[in-house]
Amino acid sequence: MAEFKDLKKKITDKAKEQNACSEQYRAALRSGSIEDLLSVVIRNMEWCVRNKVVNGDILIEFGIDLLQANGVYVGYKGSVKTDKDVWVFKSKIDAIEALPNSTINRVVSWENSTINEVVSRDNSTINRVVSRDNSTINRVVSRDNSTINRVVSWENSTINEVVSWENSTINEVVSRDNSTINRVVSGDNSTINLSGNNIPKKIDVNGSGIVRDLTKRKIYIYKSRFEIVELLDNES
Repeated sequence: MAEFKDLKKKITDKAKEQNACSEQYRAALRSGSIEDLLSVVIRNMEWCVRNKVVNGDILIEFGIDLLQANGVYVGYKGSVKTDKDVWVFKSKIDAIEALPNSTINRVVSWENSTINEVVSRDNSTINRVVSRDNSTINRVVSRDNSTINRVVSWENSTINEVVSWENSTINEVVSRDNSTINRVVSGDNSTINLSGNNIPKKIDVNGSGIVRDLTKRKIYIYKSRFEIVELLDNES
């Protein structure tokens, strides 16, 4: 673990160079412990990483135990069951699973990380699953009555499969920049909504599942499970 004063100066100097908002910059300056400083960084993690204020190498200076206690994994190998937000750097993670009935705001993968599976089940909610840089998430899964609100890939990252089963919902799946989402699967009574211009390479629908492309205004269904009664041209 780095000396607190040295780490604080390193981070606040970089934040000042990048014109951090005054409120959060002052919060970092006022931090009186390494725990307080990490709390400020985590509240602003996406901005800090995008603006090169922190990265995996700087974060590791907080110490592995403190990082993992706050949902930050650097150079980690293994699985995670949690009710906290998860930030992954330079790691190879077998699975990240939301605990039953929990709500997780973000699961974000950075810096060439690989996550084999992100899972929401048993009435849990994950608001955002994000793959960035050159990272890979092999599978994002929503099961039971759970909800994943947004799955997003950015930059040159890859998400290989997004799957919704049982009565679960994935509200938005988006691929941006040069990123790739290879496959989405909706089964049972689940729903997946797609948006953006980079449509997944393969769309599979099973049971009474529905995939809706909100950009191109298309609906994918398993035809033997639905009777199409009428196609309407009006907006009402």
